[in-house]
Amino acid sequence: MFEFTTENVLNDLSRVSVVTPTQDKAIPTGGSGLKVKALNTFIVSHMSPVWKQVGTPAAKEKVLITVPAITAGLYRLELVLQLSGSADADYARFDDTYGKPVYFEMNLTGADTVTTVAAKMQKYFNKFDAPASTKGYVVAAEGGKIAITANTEYIRFKGAKIDKFNETTKVYEAFSTAFTIGTPGDAGFGTAWNLLKNLRIPTQVATYITAEDQDERPIVGTVYNQYTFRYEVNRNIHGTGVVGELARSVTTHVFYVLSTLATTFEGLLTTAGASVVSATGAETPVDDLQGSDVVPVTP
Repeated sequence: MFEFTTENVLNDLSRVSVVTPTQDKAIPTGGSGLKVKALNTFIVSHMSPVWKQVGTPAAKEKVLITVPAITAGLYRLELVLQLSGSADADYARFDDTYGKPVYFEMNLTGADTVTTVAAKMQKYFNKFDAPASTKGYVVAAEGGKIAITANTEYIRFKGAKIDKFNETTKVYEAFSTAFTIGTPGDAGFGTAWNLLKNLRIPTQVATYITAEDQDERPIVGTVYNQYTFRYEVNRNIHGTGVVGELARSVTTHVFYVLSTLATTFEGLLTTAGASVVSATGAETPVDDLQGSDVVPVTP
């Protein structure tokens, strides 16, 4: 009927320990538990497997454009951009995708090379009045090609070409349409920015000097692994559907642990008796299966 999920960011493991029946009377004889201060003591016999999703750093996409022999004339760079994992208003379109074309014109001479062309493009992307969406693009010459790297991990290059203006027909004609993706873009998983914008939004209440949970603020430049498990316990009351119906509580708990502490954290889990499995391809609470009958309950 109700869903309950906790989400905690662990920048250290001072709050986490393994406890036994001698340390906590709530743990049954012969059992063990994982204690997380300020949260709960989880009895391992009531825990599902702990699903692990490894954090991955973000990567900015890079496109490589092949440039044929250059002759004097007016050229135009065209990039077709699309967002993935973001909804920046600067990319809002009439349809259901977020994207935009970018155009840049430049006069070239027969003396220009890939290196000088890349420098001119870089100068454009660094202009003070350049569109905010393209500020910070990095352009360089790589192996005879022009390499353009996006300014965020959410940009995807759906098209890239260079046209040349035909002085006779007064139209732009294709000059270079061959492009490849040198580095695929990746928004990353478990990055500090990912946690900040989704879990620890830096509001005034969350950042003032006596704010709560200051020890859970994401650390810039780090990556976190995600550990998720379902906790299922029979209640000491009965349901109302049938006579003697058992009632139980099912909750979901998510921990984001610094990747540098992952080995130690997993060691605590296995010491307590919990099993850690890969979330890849598994049915987890993250897949909207909270409450499904997949965990055997110990009365």
